[in-house]
Amino acid sequence: MFADEIADLVNSAATLVGHWRLDEESGLSAADASGRATAATLAGAASWTSGWLDGALALDGVNGYAQTTAPVVNTRTGFTVAAWAQLDYLPTRDTTAVAQPGSRAAGFQLGFDKEQGRWTLGMAAADTDTAALVRTRSDDIPNPLEWAHIAGVYDPLAGQLRVYVNGRLSTTTVTDHLSAWNATGPLQLGRTKTAGTFTGFWPGAVDDVRAYDGVLSAEHIAQLAAQ
Repeated sequence: MFADEIADLVNSAATLVGHWRLDEESGLSAADASGRATAATLAGAASWTSGWLDGALALDGVNGYAQTTAPVVNTRTGFTVAAWAQLDYLPTRDTTAVAQPGSRAAGFQLGFDKEQGRWTLGMAAADTDTAALVRTRSDDIPNPLEWAHIAGVYDPLAGQLRVYVNGRLSTTTVTDHLSAWNATGPLQLGRTKTAGTFTGFWPGAVDDVRAYDGVLSAEHIAQLAAQ
């Protein structure tokens, strides 16, 4: 069997392990539509707003977030995380739409990279305060108040991090990386963790967040972005 055929078989096995539609419009709980019953609880200044698909989670960039009660993906193996995201403005610091941290660092974080002003997927090399954040960036530039579908993929078979924006993978988004640890903290919507402290609060809105065990195919990601 050829290597690309093996990759296709592995990638076809991606399983939905979390899906937060974020359409509640009231209350402090965001239901998980995946069947795994991993609800997310709103905290800080998190609230509800209109979104790309019905409702969405509104975040103030200061202390608003939502988090699950348990981890959702294994960051040491392949995974895919996707969401519709909107920024109120272009931040002057790194900000995160979706993350799953360990005790000290981010197993992964999907959001905005201030250095180059791009969408980014980053993974800490270890669960320590000094670990490097290995990241890949899009060539698409976010615009304030404009919705975009962003998807981050960790593909251990290829040893790559990839970012898709509005269903498209561009040539500049592939970064080599092999994860050596699994982040066992709760999934975070609207923040990440750096040096043991929650940071990177998202200033804007997040909608229809999905998490998969395994590498979602480019065709499936394009279908999610076409909704």
